[in-house]
Amino acid sequence: VKLVHARRRSQLVLLFGDAGVGKSRLAQHIGDLATEEFGARTLVGHCVPYGDANAFGPVAEILREVCGIELLADTGDARLRVVETVMATLGVTTDTNEVDRLVEGLMFVIDGSSRPGVDPIRARDESIRSCLAFFEAIAAQGPLVLGLADLHWADDAVLELCERLRDRMRTLPLLVLA
Repeated sequence: VKLVHARRRSQLVLLFGDAGVGKSRLAQHIGDLATEEFGARTLVGHCVPYGDANAFGPVAEILREVCGIELLADTGDARLRVVETVMATLGVTTDTNEVDRLVEGLMFVIDGSSRPGVDPIRARDESIRSCLAFFEAIAAQGPLVLGLADLHWADDAVLELCERLRDRMRTLPLLVLA
């Protein structure tokens, strides 16, 4: 964490070991330490062993937390929260085409499905670009720790996002902890 903060470089840290040895406790401790000592924002998503209907499940969990929509059932309210969060994160006061594009991509990740009439492959690509831009904007404000529990169960879409995050944000203080 200190290296990520001091050098402003992204890092990927993989914790691996047998079940029960304390990987989750260590990851939690690293996140807490990053928050306390460096003011990092720590966000965690969990991959599930039985598959997730949403290929971006752990990332959707992170976005719901960031946008404060964990308990909202109404899609309209959720979308409004995402718009507000994107605008605040980007530091803009008016809803622009860029905001609309980001929100559409993030909503695809959160919902796990695209609007009718939108090509699913195009929607997936746009959603990855939206996540990259959104997490980049967060990391530009200060250190960011993205925790992905049980990454070995992740869908290829999540793995691709992790790889692209690290590549795109190599000069920002990002720690992907898996």
